[in-house]
Amino acid sequence: MTAECAHAYRAYIKTWVRELQQIHPEAVQQPNYHMAFHIYEFIQPFGPVRSWWCFPFEHLIGQVQQLPMNHKFGELHVSFHPICMLTIMQENLRDLCSSLF
Repeated sequence: MTAECAHAYRAYIKTWVRELQQIHPEAVQQPNYHMAFHIYEFIQPFGPVRSWWCFPFEHLIGQVQQLPMNHKFGELHVSFHPICMLTIMQENLRDLCSSLF
């Protein structure tokens, strides 16, 4: 991510928030608007948002929630272990591929 792209993001979000208030003066500012400005601080050190946002983790949580469970806290269902192993293998393969290319 270039500094130029990061600065462009900040300018666009600033314009969007300002013009939103002009177009819809009745709209109440939300915490999301404020948080959108903080994304600028993370774009340069960590790259595009898509590479570090929470969606992959939320997706994994959704998959775990759909697993059959035995309704006993502290005990894992037998089908949970293969999913954990598959996730670990996928991460290892992704790391290997990224180091090769």
